[in-house]
Amino acid sequence: MNTIINNLLDSKNYKESMQEVLRLFAQGNTSPLSVRDALKGYGIGVDDLHDESIDVILDYVNLILDDHIITKQEMDALRKLKMLLHIKEGDFIEAHKEKDIENILRREFELIYQDKNVDKDEAAMKVDLQELFGLSYDQFLLFEQEAVEYALKQGADVTNLDTFYRL
Repeated sequence: MNTIINNLLDSKNYKESMQEVLRLFAQGNTSPLSVRDALKGYGIGVDDLHDESIDVILDYVNLILDDHIITKQEMDALRKLKMLLHIKEGDFIEAHKEKDIENILRREFELIYQDKNVDKDEAAMKVDLQELFGLSYDQFLLFEQEAVEYALKQGADVTNLDTFYRL
């Protein structure tokens, strides 16, 4: 987790207040109270960082998906970070980040569907991907549909794809 947060801090130009929150998080300090106290010095609250928080989560997701695997530790850390930053289900869509989500998911779906079969681990990965962005099942299906259609055109059997698809 520290490595990912440090990579974010090194590669992105976040506001000083967000950098402070990320440093606290990297140190293992995931207390909402400590974040609130740190942000007091900037005269803001965590909700004032909402738009930048969405971007931080997207950047974090991109980093953890570099290897196309979401470990339990990465998922747990992401849950804590989202909680700390007050990111909840629906926030990415409300922030109009559909294109960012689509780009990330398209990359992962290509790998999941390339063999025209979704195994147990890939099915679990899809659940994690849905959770990463706080998407409802229906929203997730919309993002997934293009990949499913492509797999079907390539000869996949829909029963092997772990999805709901209307013909």
